[in-house]
Amino acid sequence: MKLSKIAVACLALCLVGSAVPFVNMGEFPAITANAEEEKPTSGKCGEDVYWSFDTETGTLTISGTGIASAYYLSLGEYGLERNYYGYVQYFNSIQTVIIENGITGIESGAFGKNFSSITVPKSVVGISENVFFECTNLAFIDVDENNTAYCDIDGVLFDKDKTVLIRCPAKKEGKLVIPDSVETIEDSALDDCSSLTSITIPTNFTASIKRSLHETLFNDCDGLVSIIVSKNNSKYYDIDGVLFNTDNQLLLYPRKKMGDYEIPAGTTSLGELSFQHCSELTAVTIPESLTDIGAYAFFDCSNLSSVVIPNTVKTVYNGVFEKCSSTITILNPECEFASTNWGIGSKGDFQCKVVVYGYENSTAQDYYTNKIQTDNNTEYEFRIIGQEYPEYTISGDLNGDGELSVSDVIEFSQKLHSREALPKNCDLNGDNVVNVIDLALLKRALLNK
Repeated sequence: MKLSKIAVACLALCLVGSAVPFVNMGEFPAITANAEEEKPTSGKCGEDVYWSFDTETGTLTISGTGIASAYYLSLGEYGLERNYYGYVQYFNSIQTVIIENGITGIESGAFGKNFSSITVPKSVVGISENVFFECTNLAFIDVDENNTAYCDIDGVLFDKDKTVLIRCPAKKEGKLVIPDSVETIEDSALDDCSSLTSITIPTNFTASIKRSLHETLFNDCDGLVSIIVSKNNSKYYDIDGVLFNTDNQLLLYPRKKMGDYEIPAGTTSLGELSFQHCSELTAVTIPESLTDIGAYAFFDCSNLSSVVIPNTVKTVYNGVFEKCSSTITILNPECEFASTNWGIGSKGDFQCKVVVYGYENSTAQDYYTNKIQTDNNTEYEFRIIGQEYPEYTISGDLNGDGELSVSDVIEFSQKLHSREALPKNCDLNGDNVVNVIDLALLKRALLNK
């Protein structure tokens, strides 16, 4: 239904007075010039706002007075429409953004995603939440020291009082020491910061480290080796670079911390997602002080070989060993297997198998035999403690009879077709993926036998 001009005009005035909703960069249209025309390198981008682009250095300069935005709204046949300013055509080429004094605000998506540095003048008092969304090349944010709303420390953006960490550039490397004055870390502050190796949590930060049900503030910090906590923090502490809270719950293990790990005695529980995506973790020793293991605690620990869950553990939540290829032993025959009201979806063709050892007629046997056999492309096999089971020792020997045969090829083909998990001995070419290439190699090995 068409809107009246009066209604649309009122709506436009309301939008101008508020932050424009974030626009996915993929929605920006490609602006092209006629082959015979030269692309403009300057123009207006607001009533009193101007842009210029240096094609040699990749520098975009915004000047004038008002708010920096990539588009303006106008009245169309069916309502408000977006009209993009000419500099959008250079989004893929912008390396440096210089905002001159007089600009008071920056709208979401104003400069694309590829720029590596931005200069913020003293006049800017508003920066929309998603200005730096997916800006994976961003290395430095430079704020004028006379700005009354914002400041930077070594290129990291804070509010003027240094109580809020707003954005750490994605390209920042090494250590990030957050000032003790910081009380809040914005949800997107550490997005794409995969080159950070160490983060120091300050004294005054006592908020939750989770930003959603299945993500923490450090969700993109894939290179972390240690998480350090200031000594006077009243809620958190660290032991050897691993994060705990004062309830002695292990909250977060750095993803790049390598090798075997012995959880300290006195630890009472493992938090949700606590070891998520820790690909360098090879084995974990759990102390008898532990009573609970949170949901998805070891999710996607691809090199985790074995875990023994002691008799003291009373509750294990869902998804704990999804996307692992591990051997798990559960010693409490009455352990409760509980579920949260949320889950993590997995993408891709994963072929993981978890072998779970437990006592006969235990809750573990019931859970892994009757209630959950597969989850997120992870297959579970329950085995009774004390009984002997055939092990796959020969590459491609699926039935465990000690030799390659046609039955192995048939079983391999059926499992591959139905996307069932296959054991590691089926990875004949050693590329950590079991697929039709391995099946072909198995057939060749059988023919050459």
